Amino acid sequence: MDPFDLIVPVTMLRAETTPRQVPIARCECGTYGCGSTDVLIRRDGDVVHWDWLLEKPASSGASFVAEQYDAEVERLIADRSWERPSDTATRLILQQVDHAWLAKHHLQFSWGARHFREPDQFLVSLMADDTAFQVFLTFPFINRSPEDVAVTVLEALSSPPSKWRATYTPTMREQRGRPSMSSRRWRVGGP
Repeated sequence: MDPFDLIVPVTMLRAETTPRQVPIARCECGTYGCGSTDVLIRRDGDVVHWDWLLEKPASSGASFVAEQYDAEVERLIADRSWERPSDTATRLILQQVDHAWLAKHHLQFSWGARHFREPDQFLVSLMADDTAFQVFLTFPFINRSPEDVAVTVLEALSSPPSKWRATYTPTMREQRGRPSMSSRRWRVGGP
């Protein structure tokens, strides 16, 4: 898994007394569920145990000294050298977006990334509460810092959705109509 998947917005690798199942590897195609390996992480006193699940890379799990394990997880969280500029922008958005404000408008932040067809744009995806629609917003990305992109996105997401220039697409073929929070500015279509 990409570090982004394991530590943003929640650090999945922290060891708690309650065991936690964490997707740790996936097929090189990038799809979780295709060649996936999960790990069950649990703390037992001064030891952290990893037990392999699904497609097991080894016949037995692994155990770590809890103090060393915790220090390594904290080091990983602090190390941002792996982040691409779009990852930095997305992390900042995830950490600062007003999730309650979006929920009030029946939306949930899904992901952000450099636009796959228009690399000078940053693409944001939101899901409608009923998951019947995926909503897309685009923002200028070229020659801008990730921090600046994040500020622009956060400002837009704090305004009423009716003011957005968004596109939307149904997530089910039989879905008709428009998202409940949309306005005439919104257009049907993908990103």
